[in-house]
Amino acid sequence: MKEVLQRLDGIPGVQGALLMTLDGVIVASVPEHVDHERTAAFLSAVLLAVEKSAEQLGLVPLQRLTLAAARGRLLLMPVGELALAVLADGTTDLSAALNEVAGLTRRLLRQSKIALKA
Repeated sequence: MKEVLQRLDGIPGVQGALLMTLDGVIVASVPEHVDHERTAAFLSAVLLAVEKSAEQLGLVPLQRLTLAAARGRLLLMPVGELALAVLADGTTDLSAALNEVAGLTRRLLRQSKIALKA
């Protein structure tokens, strides 16, 4: 799974990524020198709250949640029993990156299903 995240690391505009369990435990992250634990805890709480509200509104399954801030964007995508978070700058057009992220998300989903069976 680390190899999949490293592919994200080379996409223009992407500043980091992490794969985590839904309760905020980090499975893998890039870049490695960054402390992603606080981000994972925050994203876990956000994802659970948004999914609960989305369910009540009939908007499930959730495919992607985008948080836009003054200095960047955070993309959060459920991947089976995991979640993929991608930190991006605020200026780069992420259209091409989103296509790559979608493909990587599908690959992560397949890998997580294989890992769960083992």
